[in-house]
Amino acid sequence: AFGILRAQSPEGPYEWISSVGGTAYSDTQVSVGGTYYYQVYAAVMINGAWSNGTKSEPVSVTVPDPNALQVPQNVKVENKDDRGLTISWDASRNASGYIVYRVDEETGALTWLNSLSGTSYCDSDVKLGDTCTYQVQSIRYVNQAWEYGPSSAAAEGRFLPSAPSNLRVVPGAGTNAVKITWQPTGNASLFGVARSESADGTYEWIGAAASASFTDAGLEAGKTYYYRVYA
Repeated sequence: AFGILRAQSPEGPYEWISSVGGTAYSDTQVSVGGTYYYQVYAAVMINGAWSNGTKSEPVSVTVPDPNALQVPQNVKVENKDDRGLTISWDASRNASGYIVYRVDEETGALTWLNSLSGTSYCDSDVKLGDTCTYQVQSIRYVNQAWEYGPSSAAAEGRFLPSAPSNLRVVPGAGTNAVKITWQPTGNASLFGVARSESADGTYEWIGAAASASFTDAGLEAGKTYYYRVYA
């Protein structure tokens, strides 16, 4: 069996509240907003009397308010398209909206970007190569006033060109040559071309192109080659 002790400060005093035969216990005699400290000890009956073991180190928990605004979770910053960085997050309980902030990396100051009811936002005011940090805050409108909840942990992302699409390989000019073409991304000015001799092999850089095509010459006749292009 295990004994459960509870206190309202880490130093105690700790009071016995229950004993259980398993390894979990639910304490329902707590108040919203209260912080409680717990210790657990093992107990065994020997010759008709209980013998208690050493108490565990205290652990604490603050009882959350089920009606309070919650911290937005799972905030991500991604390159979803060429418009900018997309910030997304999971919906927070009790929230009717969110505020997205950009965080100054040097000072930690927050810059308001947008208030919205959805769970994603595209920051288009970024340049290629920029690394940006964001936070999201939950809000709601109650009694004709806005209530502001806690902000999320900071999430970071870098704005990079998206991958070229519609990659094709056709016969090229001259002998033992192929021409690689692709659909360029909207914000890239240069493309790298890499080649491998197997689909899942190591791709080696073979050249760069300022346009949406590249000719690879001097290839071995009858051999299969694989290509990748990046912006």
